[in-house]
Amino acid sequence: MCAQYRKTRSIDATCVDTITTKLSDGGWTEITVQKHYKNIKNLTLPIIVVRVADTTHERIQIGDSTMIRRPIIIIDIFATSDGNREDLKDFLIDELKDGMIMYDYTTTTSGRNTTVNTKIANGRITILNIEDTPLDMDTDKENLSPVDRFKHRITLSCLLSKLEA
Repeated sequence: MCAQYRKTRSIDATCVDTITTKLSDGGWTEITVQKHYKNIKNLTLPIIVVRVADTTHERIQIGDSTMIRRPIIIIDIFATSDGNREDLKDFLIDELKDGMIMYDYTTTTSGRNTTVNTKIANGRITILNIEDTPLDMDTDKENLSPVDRFKHRITLSCLLSKLEA
């Protein structure tokens, strides 16, 4: 059975694909990039989790249903040390500040397995603003689980280049 991702899933998948490619091209190895928090405590650090948070849909003009989408994309970094956390967040900000190509994804499902069939460029995700915040829990890092010790959040305020009717 074939299916196509809707906008939010396409944004998630675009971010995961873009970050994975940029990390690989930049010489970073053995970093897991995913769009959910499932099983992160069982994975080897560093881990990057991407998700679309709040999205604003703004009407372009009165009397028309055409809208423009402004998603907030959250990138959580779970690093191995403070240095690793700082290097990863600086690398990601440098690589993502110019935005990314937006893709539409078509998938095929066979039994319980779903695979991406096609990935077609369809617009751009423009980055309007970037916030980066260390997630310090005001607790001695030694008392935290390894996955919680060196966390950082990058929040991207974005604009999709395609209008939605």
